Amino acid sequence: MSVDLGTPQAPRAARALLPGWRDPRLWIGLVLVAGSVLLGARLLGTDSSTMEVWVADRDLQVGEQVSATDLRLTTLDGLGDEVESTYFLQGDDLPADHVVTRAVGAGELLPRAALGEGVTGNVELAVWAPSVAIPSGVRAGSVVDVWITDEERGARLALDDVTVIDVPIPSGDFGPSGDRQVVLSVPTEFEQVLGDVLAAAHAGAVSITRRS
Repeated sequence: MSVDLGTPQAPRAARALLPGWRDPRLWIGLVLVAGSVLLGARLLGTDSSTMEVWVADRDLQVGEQVSATDLRLTTLDGLGDEVESTYFLQGDDLPADHVVTRAVGAGELLPRAALGEGVTGNVELAVWAPSVAIPSGVRAGSVVDVWITDEERGARLALDDVTVIDVPIPSGDFGPSGDRQVVLSVPTEFEQVLGDVLAAAHAGAVSITRRS
Protein backbone atom coordinates (compact mmCIF):
# COMPACT_ATOMS: atom_id res chain seq x y z
CA MET A 1 0.00 0.00 0.00
CA SER A 2 1.45 3.32 -1.07
CA VAL A 3 0.98 6.60 0.72
CA ASP A 4 0.75 9.83 -1.29
CA LEU A 5 2.84 12.37 0.53
CA GLY A 6 1.92 15.11 -1.92
CA THR A 7 4.17 17.72 -3.48
CA PRO A 8 6.88 18.96 -1.11
CA GLN A 9 6.49 22.67 -0.24
CA ALA A 10 9.38 25.16 -0.34
CA PRO A 11 10.37 26.58 3.02
CA ARG A 12 9.04 30.09 3.78
CA ALA A 13 11.67 32.81 3.27
CA ALA A 14 12.79 34.54 6.42
CA ARG A 15 12.19 38.30 6.47
CA ALA A 16 14.49 40.78 8.12
CA LEU A 17 12.68 42.55 10.89
CA LEU A 18 13.29 46.24 11.46
CA PRO A 19 14.48 46.93 14.98
CA GLY A 20 11.83 48.44 17.17
CA TRP A 21 12.30 51.58 19.18
CA ARG A 22 13.05 49.46 22.22
CA ASP A 23 15.92 47.72 20.46
CA PRO A 24 19.20 48.87 22.16
CA ARG A 25 21.04 48.64 18.83
CA LEU A 26 18.94 51.54 17.49
CA TRP A 27 19.84 53.77 20.41
CA ILE A 28 23.52 52.89 20.20
CA GLY A 29 23.52 53.85 16.51
CA LEU A 30 21.86 57.21 17.21
CA VAL A 31 24.38 58.00 19.93
CA LEU A 32 27.29 57.25 17.58
CA VAL A 33 25.88 59.47 14.84
CA ALA A 34 25.24 62.37 17.24
CA GLY A 35 28.75 62.04 18.67
CA SER A 36 30.28 62.20 15.18
CA VAL A 37 28.34 65.37 14.35
CA LEU A 38 29.40 67.10 17.58
CA LEU A 39 33.03 66.11 17.11
CA GLY A 40 33.06 67.45 13.53
CA ALA A 41 31.52 70.75 14.61
CA ARG A 42 34.11 71.18 17.36
CA LEU A 43 36.99 70.50 14.97
CA LEU A 44 35.65 73.08 12.53
CA GLY A 45 35.16 75.61 15.31
CA THR A 46 38.78 75.30 16.40
CA ASP A 47 40.28 75.67 12.92
CA SER A 48 43.97 76.43 13.43
CA SER A 49 43.94 78.75 10.41
CA THR A 50 41.74 81.28 12.24
CA MET A 51 43.85 84.14 13.59
CA GLU A 52 43.53 87.64 15.03
CA VAL A 53 45.34 90.32 13.04
CA TRP A 54 46.12 93.95 13.90
CA VAL A 55 44.27 96.62 11.90
CA ALA A 56 44.98 100.35 11.86
CA ASP A 57 42.31 102.14 13.91
CA ARG A 58 43.22 105.45 12.25
CA ASP A 59 45.36 106.72 9.39
CA LEU A 60 49.03 106.07 10.18
CA GLN A 61 51.44 108.56 8.63
CA VAL A 62 55.06 108.09 7.60
CA GLY A 63 57.47 108.72 10.47
CA GLU A 64 55.00 107.95 13.27
CA GLN A 65 55.63 105.44 16.02
CA VAL A 66 52.79 102.95 16.46
CA SER A 67 51.41 101.45 19.67
CA ALA A 68 48.49 99.15 20.47
CA THR A 69 46.30 102.20 21.10
CA ASP A 70 46.53 103.03 17.38
CA LEU A 71 45.32 99.56 16.40
CA ARG A 72 42.44 97.13 16.86
CA LEU A 73 42.09 93.39 16.34
CA THR A 74 40.08 91.62 13.67
CA THR A 75 39.57 87.88 13.19
CA LEU A 76 40.39 86.30 9.83
CA ASP A 77 39.40 82.75 8.87
CA GLY A 78 40.91 80.19 6.54
CA LEU A 79 44.30 81.88 6.18
CA GLY A 80 47.71 80.27 6.19
CA ASP A 81 51.37 80.99 6.80
CA GLU A 82 51.49 83.70 4.13
CA VAL A 83 49.28 86.02 6.18
CA GLU A 84 51.21 85.23 9.36
CA SER A 85 54.46 86.27 7.71
CA THR A 86 52.97 89.38 6.04
CA TYR A 87 50.92 91.03 8.81
CA PHE A 88 51.25 91.64 12.55
CA LEU A 89 49.24 89.15 14.63
CA GLN A 90 47.83 89.54 18.13
CA GLY A 91 50.77 87.89 19.89
CA ASP A 92 53.43 89.90 18.05
CA ASP A 93 55.41 92.62 19.79
CA LEU A 94 55.44 95.92 17.90
CA PRO A 95 59.07 97.10 17.52
CA ALA A 96 59.44 100.03 19.90
CA ASP A 97 62.21 101.68 17.88
CA HIS A 98 60.46 101.40 14.50
CA VAL A 99 58.28 103.94 12.72
CA VAL A 100 55.81 103.88 9.85
CA THR A 101 57.70 103.77 6.55
CA ARG A 102 54.64 103.84 4.31
CA ALA A 103 51.20 105.25 5.00
CA VAL A 104 48.58 102.78 6.32
CA GLY A 105 44.92 103.75 6.03
CA ALA A 106 42.32 103.29 8.77
CA GLY A 107 40.86 99.79 8.60
CA GLU A 108 43.88 98.39 6.70
CA LEU A 109 45.74 95.34 7.98
CA LEU A 110 49.11 96.37 9.42
CA PRO A 111 51.86 94.92 7.18
CA ARG A 112 55.18 94.01 8.73
CA ALA A 113 56.85 95.84 5.84
CA ALA A 114 55.13 99.12 6.85
CA LEU A 115 57.29 99.45 9.99
CA GLY A 116 61.01 100.01 9.88
CA GLU A 117 63.86 101.86 11.49
CA GLY A 118 63.57 105.63 11.40
CA VAL A 119 65.47 107.27 8.60
CA THR A 120 68.24 109.50 9.92
CA GLY A 121 70.00 112.30 8.13
CA ASN A 122 67.11 113.09 5.78
CA VAL A 123 66.02 116.63 5.04
CA GLU A 124 62.38 117.70 5.10
CA LEU A 125 61.73 119.75 1.98
CA ALA A 126 58.49 121.65 1.36
CA VAL A 127 57.97 122.52 -2.29
CA TRP A 128 55.18 124.28 -4.12
CA ALA A 129 53.98 123.12 -7.51
CA PRO A 130 50.99 123.91 -9.72
CA SER A 131 48.04 121.66 -8.90
CA VAL A 132 48.02 120.38 -12.49
CA ALA A 133 51.64 119.25 -12.02
CA ILE A 134 50.87 117.02 -9.01
CA PRO A 135 49.05 113.69 -9.58
CA SER A 136 45.81 113.43 -7.61
CA GLY A 137 47.01 110.16 -6.04
CA VAL A 138 49.98 111.77 -4.28
CA ARG A 139 49.55 111.52 -0.51
CA ALA A 140 51.61 110.81 2.61
CA GLY A 141 53.65 107.67 1.97
CA SER A 142 53.74 108.06 -1.81
CA VAL A 143 57.09 107.69 -3.56
CA VAL A 144 57.65 110.42 -6.13
CA ASP A 145 60.13 112.00 -8.53
CA VAL A 146 60.61 115.78 -8.75
CA TRP A 147 61.28 117.39 -12.13
CA ILE A 148 62.49 120.90 -12.94
CA THR A 149 61.31 122.42 -16.21
CA ASP A 150 62.70 125.40 -18.10
CA GLU A 151 62.42 126.68 -21.64
CA GLU A 152 66.08 126.16 -22.52
CA ARG A 153 66.81 122.70 -21.08
CA GLY A 154 63.31 121.25 -20.99
CA ALA A 155 62.49 118.88 -18.12
CA ARG A 156 65.25 117.34 -16.03
CA LEU A 157 65.08 114.99 -13.06
CA ALA A 158 66.13 116.69 -9.83
CA LEU A 159 65.00 114.24 -7.14
CA ASP A 160 64.11 110.62 -7.63
CA ASP A 161 62.51 107.98 -5.40
CA VAL A 162 61.76 110.30 -2.48
CA THR A 163 58.95 109.79 0.06
CA VAL A 164 56.09 112.22 0.65
CA ILE A 165 55.66 113.10 4.33
CA ASP A 166 52.60 115.31 4.01
CA VAL A 167 50.33 116.97 1.46
CA PRO A 168 48.59 119.78 3.37
CA ILE A 169 45.05 120.66 2.39
CA PRO A 170 45.12 123.77 0.16
CA SER A 171 44.15 126.98 1.89
CA GLY A 172 43.57 130.46 0.55
CA ASP A 173 45.61 131.85 3.42
CA PHE A 174 48.99 130.69 2.16
CA GLY A 175 50.83 129.78 -1.01
CA PRO A 176 50.50 130.97 -4.59
CA SER A 177 47.02 130.73 -6.07
CA GLY A 178 46.35 127.36 -7.68
CA ASP A 179 49.52 125.79 -6.23
CA ARG A 180 49.80 122.95 -3.73
CA GLN A 181 52.45 122.15 -1.17
CA VAL A 182 54.15 118.76 -0.92
CA VAL A 183 56.48 117.96 1.99
CA LEU A 184 59.22 115.49 1.05
CA SER A 185 61.79 113.44 2.97
CA VAL A 186 64.96 113.93 0.94
CA PRO A 187 68.17 111.93 1.56
CA THR A 188 71.22 114.07 2.24
CA GLU A 189 72.82 112.79 -0.95
CA PHE A 190 70.48 115.14 -2.86
CA GLU A 191 71.39 118.14 -0.72
CA GLN A 192 73.34 119.82 -3.51
CA VAL A 193 70.23 120.17 -5.70
CA LEU A 194 67.84 121.43 -3.02
CA GLY A 195 68.59 125.04 -3.94
CA ASP A 196 67.72 124.37 -7.58
CA VAL A 197 64.44 122.70 -6.57
CA LEU A 198 63.44 125.58 -4.29
CA ALA A 199 64.27 128.17 -6.97
CA ALA A 200 62.27 126.25 -9.55
CA ALA A 201 59.35 125.88 -7.14
CA HIS A 202 59.36 129.64 -6.58
CA ALA A 203 59.20 130.12 -10.34
CA GLY A 204 56.38 127.59 -10.74
CA ALA A 205 58.66 125.26 -12.71
CA VAL A 206 58.35 122.07 -10.65
CA SER A 207 56.43 118.94 -11.66
CA ILE A 208 55.95 115.80 -9.58
CA THR A 209 55.43 112.26 -10.83
CA ARG A 210 54.23 109.39 -8.64
CA ARG A 211 55.72 105.90 -8.66
CA SER A 212 53.04 103.19 -8.54
